[in-house]
Amino acid sequence: MDYKLLLLSSPASGREREFNDWYELHIPQLVRSSQALVGAQRFWRVNTAALAPPYQHLVVAEFRAEDLAASWDRHLRDFRAGVEAGALTPPPTDLFEPGSAVQWAFEPVGPHVGK
Repeated sequence: MDYKLLLLSSPASGREREFNDWYELHIPQLVRSSQALVGAQRFWRVNTAALAPPYQHLVVAEFRAEDLAASWDRHLRDFRAGVEAGALTPPPTDLFEPGSAVQWAFEPVGPHVGK
C-alpha cells in the first residue's frame, strides 16, 4: 500500500540557510537509501494572514509498504545505520526549532481525483 508521510518542522531562528542546505542533502540521500521511501518533496510555508500554520517547512514523502509499522521500524534502523556508516548526513542537533518536528502517516481512503 502507498502512504503519504507528512513531516512538519521549523528551523531554529537564524539557521534557515543551514536548515535548507541540510535538507537539500538529506532528502536525496534518504530516498536513495530507503527501501520503502519512493519519493519526497519539500515545501516552505506561504505567509498569509489567513494561512498561518505553526510550522515553516513541510516534507511530503511517498512510502510504500505492506506493513507500515514494520517497514517504518526497518526504515529507522536503516537510517541509523546509514548515519553510522557516513552514508547519511544527520541534522545538527540544534538545527530545528525545539519541539517543532512532527510527522504523521496517511493512507488513501478513495481514488485520486484530478483533471
